[in-house]
Amino acid sequence: MRKLYLTIILTILISHLFATEVIVNLPDTSVSLSSGTIIEIPIAVSDLSGLNVEAYQFVLNFDNNVITPEPPYVIASGTLSGSPGWSVLPNANSQNKLIIGAFGYAALYGNGTLLKLKFRVLVDEGSSSLTFSSFIFNAGNPEASVINGWFNNNYGVPQVVVSLPDISVSHAPETLIEVPVFIDGPDSVAVNSYGFELHYDPQVIVACPPYYKTKETLSGIEGWTVMANNDSSGKIILEASSEEALNGNGILIKLIFSIVVSNGYSPLYFDNFLFNDGSPEVSLVQGSFENNFNYLPLVVSLPDIKVSEPSGAIVNIPVEVSDLSGLNVISYEFTISFDNNIIKPEYPYFSVEETLSDLTDWFVFGNETGNNELNIGAIGTTDLEGSGTMLNLMFRVVADEGFSLLDFQSFRFNDGNPEATLLNGSFHNEPSSLITDSLIINNRIVGDGDQVCYQANETIEVSDLTVESGGNILLFAGENILLKTGTRVLSGGYFHAVISQERSLCDKNQSDVFIADQNNDEIIKTTHSSNPYKVYPNPTSGKIIIELNNNIDRSVIHAEVYSLYGERILSKEFINSSAFNIDLSAQPSGIFLLRIYYEGKYWMEKIIKY
Repeated sequence: MRKLYLTIILTILISHLFATEVIVNLPDTSVSLSSGTIIEIPIAVSDLSGLNVEAYQFVLNFDNNVITPEPPYVIASGTLSGSPGWSVLPNANSQNKLIIGAFGYAALYGNGTLLKLKFRVLVDEGSSSLTFSSFIFNAGNPEASVINGWFNNNYGVPQVVVSLPDISVSHAPETLIEVPVFIDGPDSVAVNSYGFELHYDPQVIVACPPYYKTKETLSGIEGWTVMANNDSSGKIILEASSEEALNGNGILIKLIFSIVVSNGYSPLYFDNFLFNDGSPEVSLVQGSFENNFNYLPLVVSLPDIKVSEPSGAIVNIPVEVSDLSGLNVISYEFTISFDNNIIKPEYPYFSVEETLSDLTDWFVFGNETGNNELNIGAIGTTDLEGSGTMLNLMFRVVADEGFSLLDFQSFRFNDGNPEATLLNGSFHNEPSSLITDSLIINNRIVGDGDQVCYQANETIEVSDLTVESGGNILLFAGENILLKTGTRVLSGGYFHAVISQERSLCDKNQSDVFIADQNNDEIIKTTHSSNPYKVYPNPTSGKIIIELNNNIDRSVIHAEVYSLYGERILSKEFINSSAFNIDLSAQPSGIFLLRIYYEGKYWMEKIIKY
């Protein structure tokens, strides 16, 4: 029995220890209504989600000489208590007291208006406190922390309405927000001073020095002095005065807060708001703040771009970013690398038109930090917002055909916060599939590993062309191929030329082959220089044999097979072998290039697979 009592006591203590507190708030309501008018007074609650609230009851006290409950006493429609399966039972038989009980078959969820109470105004002028003498959720869990209110009616008395907004945002912690204080009332009433206390939940937001802004507000006129301080318990105390009276309606002043938590709710309500010495009288409308921020990864990406552009063309490469809203981004800088043989930065290196960086108070600059790197920096006085293209980078195409990686070498927002996930991209330029009647190839170098193909319906004219060792160029023309001054094929380079009326030969890999002699860099007849190996059978259905001459050292031989477009198909190394096999059975029919490395030298062979 003693163990049973101990278990019950521990259960009660633990339930109280971990009980969640729910804020229940009655507003301060100031109106100017004639007697007999019906009003609705809302009861607001903080988030009930996950607290299993299936019942609540309370007793509300008021002055029955000022207001009285009006049947049916409550309005559940449009409130949390209007959820399916819920019933609300009011009792207004006691003078100056309203008793409410409610229960349901499903737990209440969310925050906002729990219930609306219905009253009739009895006097043209008068006030009544609105106080809870008790408020209980379920059997006492979760606990309720109540904020009492009051009702004030001044029918026919000039009043100024002072209001706080209901603010709902999705911002990261430490984001600064502005809470405006609005006024609306008779312009004929001179206001030379005002003061107030504003309460908030410091676990959700906290007042941030200097606590206020007067720019573009009624308090920003010359001669007004504002003093403010903050109570750590969650209260701003502010006083303002001037010999020059306020004029007009609108924003009286802006209060500055910093967000504390990603998800939270805080009431915003006045206490002791006073104009001058109490005149004009004030009708207060309270507000609230709610933040619902989800930590989604911030991604900055470069695209994979595939184009068909001639050398000299200008291309834009966008830098994309996911949502920057609420992250206070006022600067960024990054460095990207690329292949300078394929694309080069084009001054001024960037364009901000119709991008997130297209802001009047933002300055963007760029410079080339090396042969293959571009650095961009940007800074502004307003935060970048939204998602999409942050800016466009400008490049000039250098090669008619080629591939370049686009890699971030570094990226930083502000001083490193927020952090970003980087996605690299690429640039791929392919020759157009459109075949023209005539084509001029001028001042072109086909380097080691380059595999290029050109076709024209009638004539191809070539001048100042150099095919370096390991380079490969294919020309297909319907009538003429003209080789003019400066056309050279260096030792180990391949020059393919065909006169044919057939179309799309670049895709079929068929050609005559002209190979440069080891001792002459000019184009000569179709021959092979002597090689330290034999390759057979060629053409082949799949397998080929590489047989070495007997007079060479066979310690290490390296062989690679490439497609005509530079893709490496196979790479193998052979040690102490006089002959070895390479299998191309898995490859499609066509022409392949075999490259053999031996003692710092290499040889190239064309392999035809049928």
